[in-house]
Amino acid sequence: MARPSASDRAPPPPPPDEFVAFSPSLLNDGIAEFELGRRIPVEFQLVDWRGSFVATATPTLHVFRMLGEVVETTDLAPAGASFRYERHANRYSYDLSSRPLGTGVFVLRVDVAGGSHDVRFAVRERARR
Repeated sequence: MARPSASDRAPPPPPPDEFVAFSPSLLNDGIAEFELGRRIPVEFQLVDWRGSFVATATPTLHVFRMLGEVVETTDLAPAGASFRYERHANRYSYDLSSRPLGTGVFVLRVDVAGGSHDVRFAVRERARR
């Protein structure tokens, strides 16, 4: 039996899309703070293996409360939360309301491009004036 030639073999699939980073408002290397009742802008970009922006992904949002260093398992993200793709900025965007979350420290997780990407944030009481 003849072995298939290199030209007969299917090319390998391209590498998975790459998550670039959360927007600066979420501090990729710290804990961003938001006032209770304010919106939390969740934004990020995806690029493919060529470096081109990806506009066809279906990211999923999850939000979990932190108790000390322990992450609770109850997902606090709104049911049916879906990101919109903003073509002018080549990014995925979702406005998360802080009011239903209450105060505390949270982990925001985005499942997309074959992986999960987490960032921590805090919701604090509004400062009294």
